[in-house]
Amino acid sequence: MVMATSRTRGRIRRGLGVGLLFSNIISFILGVAFCALYQSINNKLGEEEPSPSHHVVQTQTQNEVTGLPNHIDGNSFAAHVQALNEAIQPGRGYQPTKERYNSMLPEAKGSFWWLNNCGQANVPEAFGIAALNMTYPHEYFFGPGHPGSETIETANYHKYINRFASLLMHGRKVESLVEFGNGGGVFGKKFLELYGKGYITVEGSGAGCKITLQKGIPRDQVVQHDLRHPIFLGRRFDVAVCTEVVEHVEPPFAAQIVLSLVIHADIIWFSFKQVGLENGAWVNHPNERPFEMWRNLFDFYGYDVVTFSHQMVRALMFRGNFIAYKRDGNLKPLTEEILLANTDKDVLEFP
Repeated sequence: MVMATSRTRGRIRRGLGVGLLFSNIISFILGVAFCALYQSINNKLGEEEPSPSHHVVQTQTQNEVTGLPNHIDGNSFAAHVQALNEAIQPGRGYQPTKERYNSMLPEAKGSFWWLNNCGQANVPEAFGIAALNMTYPHEYFFGPGHPGSETIETANYHKYINRFASLLMHGRKVESLVEFGNGGGVFGKKFLELYGKGYITVEGSGAGCKITLQKGIPRDQVVQHDLRHPIFLGRRFDVAVCTEVVEHVEPPFAAQIVLSLVIHADIIWFSFKQVGLENGAWVNHPNERPFEMWRNLFDFYGYDVVTFSHQMVRALMFRGNFIAYKRDGNLKPLTEEILLANTDKDVLEFP
């Protein structure tokens, strides 16, 4: 009797165990099915109305003082882009005559003609905004001051962009570069050889873009855009270069160009034309400004600046005065002494 009872209890325990196992299996299957259904519903909702995670820009941080967001959300950003596109219309601005374009302005002397020489002159173009295509026609890109693609200065330009940027990147090679203002693509073929699809060139004038394409730069790597307007190419690059550009834009747009540079790269190769009372007053140079202004603009956006030696500037045919690089990042800080130690003897002895 006792043995029969024990057998019965054993069968009951085994039956309960099997039942519990079967119940767990059913629960697991139902759980998987429920998760799949939940994910499917979420995907459908995502297709109909994107969640905030799909926005172009998210509100991620807050101002420490006010608690207000530091960034605009995606919907506001889209509206902002639409407003910018409406504001950016080609062809606006005055058109200088050929006589004014081809000679120094007789009413003024020095770099302050755009400010009407601080009220001491009577320059018709003072405070004016030029029409880009009218100011830079086809013949401009073949005039004096434009280097050849095969000169020693051009070779130095390519060599030291790579060398100095690599120093900042702890020895890593430059793999991508964006060029803001290209002088008719004079450096484009070498940049294309060095960086391939990692190279993008941005030029404002129609004539400059046409000449660039004629030199063999692929159409999908040439962007026509007036740099006085905001631009974002949708990616960042190892290096941004901007040489022989900023002196050609009116002073109100100086900060816009610097901002466009810093949102595209942590390393920026930059040149400018120094202000001078003895400089000629040229209608194509409304924005000759001192080094301190450019240094302070980059500092405002969180970038340090290290200047080149005067020998290096001449060896580059003035296509570079300094490198600006993002501070507090992953870059190795540079000093003028480090640059000199990594400069070849022929440049240090450049006449």
